[in-house]
Amino acid sequence: MINKFIKKILNIENYNLHKYNSWKDNITYEVDLGSWESFIIQQVLVEKTNKNIEFIEKIISFIENDSNINFANNYLEKRFIAYEWSLFQIMKKINWITIEEKDINIEIIKNTAEYIALFHNKINEFNWEKYEEINYYKKMNNYRLEVEKLLKNNSNPEVKNLFLKMNKIAINLKENKNLPKWVIHWDPSFKNFLINNNKKIVWLIDYDMLSVNNYIWDLADLIRSYMKIKVFNKKEFNILINSYNNVRKLTDEENKELKNYCTMMILDTWFRYLLNYFNSSNHNNLLWDKENSFKKANRCLLEVEKLNTFYN
Repeated sequence: MINKFIKKILNIENYNLHKYNSWKDNITYEVDLGSWESFIIQQVLVEKTNKNIEFIEKIISFIENDSNINFANNYLEKRFIAYEWSLFQIMKKINWITIEEKDINIEIIKNTAEYIALFHNKINEFNWEKYEEINYYKKMNNYRLEVEKLLKNNSNPEVKNLFLKMNKIAINLKENKNLPKWVIHWDPSFKNFLINNNKKIVWLIDYDMLSVNNYIWDLADLIRSYMKIKVFNKKEFNILINSYNNVRKLTDEENKELKNYCTMMILDTWFRYLLNYFNSSNHNNLLWDKENSFKKANRCLLEVEKLNTFYN
């Protein structure tokens, strides 16, 4: 598919192709044209309407002159190109490094929190009402019920026991629709911040899930991404919250709900791991085998327990 797209649509014959494995929800390639010229193509796996594409392009255009926030720049005049059953995004390449676990320190934690807050402050000026229906909402309860059905035909006591523990936590959680709402990134885990050799953030990627929803989802997802990191404990958690607050102050109600939203974010991921364990065809963008999926699901329970210690 990707080679046909490059040759037939972009009219490029001579190139080298490198596939990145760091993004699970989209397929990302670097196209090397030689003579130091290259660009990025991302095959978007989540279906997009024309209005959704328009929304993303308007957000990128809205923030492109802000020196504090960087999304990937266009490589061609047209950013999104549909081909056969897929949508492709073509972007410029800059020198960057994906944040890995070994890179994470206090400065990285502070900078990612501040970056998201800067984005929230900037986007607060954008008129989103025309795009209110664009929302890749988290489906924790939908996933929970789907797993519950699949478990009826499964006799593995370990899986059932883990589900019962997580279900007991999940069943009483729900969103608070009264929290501040605007445009959010929707997937600001630390892996989606790209840094240069000086560990300065140069890009925020995977913004194709941009949505209109509560700001707090972004903060909860950033926290969720750090929960598996050994150096991220109560001290680092508080530094992250304070760093966000220094740029955009959380409301009292957001502060009260933060723990619940972090828990819902962890459980949303957890139920997806179990669906992948059952080889659910509707969730095949999770690229782990059955055994690894169950291992990661167990890790999510530890993350919920770790989160609880932050509030003691």
